[in-house]
Amino acid sequence: MTKRKNKLVIFDMDETLVDFYPIHDKAFHKVTRKVFSCPGCYEKVDHAGRLIPESITDMCEICKVPASVIKKNMQKAMKLYIKEFVKSVPLNPGKYVNPGVTKLLNALKGKVKLALVTRDEPEITKKVLKATGLGKYFDTIISGDGGKTRADCIKKAIKRMRHKGEVIVIGDSVHDIEAGKKVKAKTIAMLTGPTKRARLKKHKPDYIFRDFKNTKKILEAVL
Repeated sequence: MTKRKNKLVIFDMDETLVDFYPIHDKAFHKVTRKVFSCPGCYEKVDHAGRLIPESITDMCEICKVPASVIKKNMQKAMKLYIKEFVKSVPLNPGKYVNPGVTKLLNALKGKVKLALVTRDEPEITKKVLKATGLGKYFDTIISGDGGKTRADCIKKAIKRMRHKGEVIVIGDSVHDIEAGKKVKAKTIAMLTGPTKRARLKKHKPDYIFRDFKNTKKILEAVL
């Protein structure tokens, strides 16, 4: 049996491993319209790597919704968002797993420690992982309630795993790169989300990959 390397690979979920953008967009639009009378659109806000309430707040501010109204109704908005998202996950969610992801996770499983850090709500995270079958690959999972910042969530994953070795952070947003650098991790940026190469490059990740299809190259970067 191959001895597991002393490495912890931490993946982002949304628009890195999976692409549930249409479902998020639908829930986002319904919540902002119904709760805040704001015709929200997911692509109008910088949602990558951020908490859902942060994105809702940004959209409401664009619509000039008073801060007091946003604060008063956020809990109601999140309950509706989670309800809409969960009921909208299709029966064939496999098509929402980005190409090459399953092959890469199979190649890494057993060779390194694997963690998932996402800013999604726990209920949404559980639904996505159960529907796609990706949950079985991870030794620990940290959702949006795991810390105030993405870096806090990554630190929590490291602590939970009692990990003392190298850390590799893989994600599609500048927030993933920044959080990884705060814990002195190797950072791998993926062009699987809305963030363009030029913007990611400014934050100086160790590697940038277009997608997960070139398993060999990504494994070389990780291992």
